[in-house]
Amino acid sequence: MRKLFIAILLFISILTYGFDKVGSSAAQFLKIGVGTRATAMSGSFVALANDVSSLYWNPAGMVGVPYTALMGSYTSLFADISHEFIGFVMPIGRGRIGLSAVFLNSGEMEVTTPEEPEGTGVKFSYGCASVGLSYARYLTDRFCAGLTIKYVQESAWNETAATIAFDIGSQLETDIMGIRVGMCMSNFGGSMRLEGRDLLTTGDIAPDISGNPDVSAVLETSSWNLPLHFRVGSAMDIIGKKSYFVRSDMQRLTLLVDANHSNDNREWVTTGIEYEFMGISLRSGYRFSGDEEGLSFGAGLCVGEGKFQVGYALADFGRLGGVHRFSLEMGW
Repeated sequence: MRKLFIAILLFISILTYGFDKVGSSAAQFLKIGVGTRATAMSGSFVALANDVSSLYWNPAGMVGVPYTALMGSYTSLFADISHEFIGFVMPIGRGRIGLSAVFLNSGEMEVTTPEEPEGTGVKFSYGCASVGLSYARYLTDRFCAGLTIKYVQESAWNETAATIAFDIGSQLETDIMGIRVGMCMSNFGGSMRLEGRDLLTTGDIAPDISGNPDVSAVLETSSWNLPLHFRVGSAMDIIGKKSYFVRSDMQRLTLLVDANHSNDNREWVTTGIEYEFMGISLRSGYRFSGDEEGLSFGAGLCVGEGKFQVGYALADFGRLGGVHRFSLEMGW
């Protein structure tokens, strides 16, 4: 337990240093959860993560994938915005290596100007992408850690912003009623600033003097930090093979709680529950944040000793409606 507390203090010290200002941040798509298992439990997954979606929620959880596996998920957001995730995990030596990619696309929108607020007839789109390389391994028989390095990019019409970021995570299986503890710091990296040809312009450097030729100039854009996110959580099996309360080889019931802190939002807590019986899983969760997002639920089907899994999740966003997610995972 001493190592756990040292790790917590280290994470918090890194998190708070230089990131105490609450405000806007770039690359908001990085905050959109992936997969149906975690999102059905409102993101309460950092301590339980043990499938390919661990690449997003906690890279340390990759050690729970016992074979080579590939996963894809699709999210239908508001205003016809789509969000996709694809991940790959492969055992290598005593650890796991993983590749992941996240994409968000707004679809085509019409360019508007002050002179033509109804549209110019020209179309553009807003898109984002994140591509990561991960590695995880057990450091002891109960403690594992993982690291992801990723390239993050946003683009709008002819402007692009990009940077490099890191995710660092860990999981610990304690001897206290079988409780598992997980921690992850996501999106620790540089700032982003839009650059592109649409920022090129001309101007008169001395408008008070007549006859001056216009000179070429570049409009200056501001730099914005990434949405640094720190989550710590716990998971406990009420029913299961290693349960402290009810042991069972046929079914499992897990309770989860996560606490979240972000540099561009107030803190929030999520809770989740997952019940599994003979390859069928039922999940639900709730986000205590005061935002539109609240209750979520979903289900999954696992066949072939876990080597083929399909899932569905629905999250309620209040007045914005529901967000549907679908996922497919295959292993060999």
